[in-house]
Amino acid sequence: MGNYEFVEKILRQQQVEDYYNDNPTWKINLGHAYFIQETNFKEAIRYYKDVYSNTYDILSIPASVIANLCVSLIMVQRNEDAQDIIKRVEEEEIKALSENPERQVLL
Repeated sequence: MGNYEFVEKILRQQQVEDYYNDNPTWKINLGHAYFIQETNFKEAIRYYKDVYSNTYDILSIPASVIANLCVSLIMVQRNEDAQDIIKRVEEEEIKALSENPERQVLL
């Protein structure tokens, strides 16, 4: 409905945060709530980066998380960090294709 501040408020309630703070889906949703508001990219980075950093298979991370993380990094003048992430994703895609040419990846 477009009320992302309310979504953020719900996700940040103490009992919700205490229960889900290690859950990647909760982190992604909170990252999205911050990102879509376009007011707090640093907080979006915090949650997206945690998912990115704690996932072994980078290609299993939703593309929206990678894209929003890179945009957030660019918005706070961390272009090199965004480029590093994009490069890592590209390298993983090439590796995945070499291991399994039938695997569908987005280059």
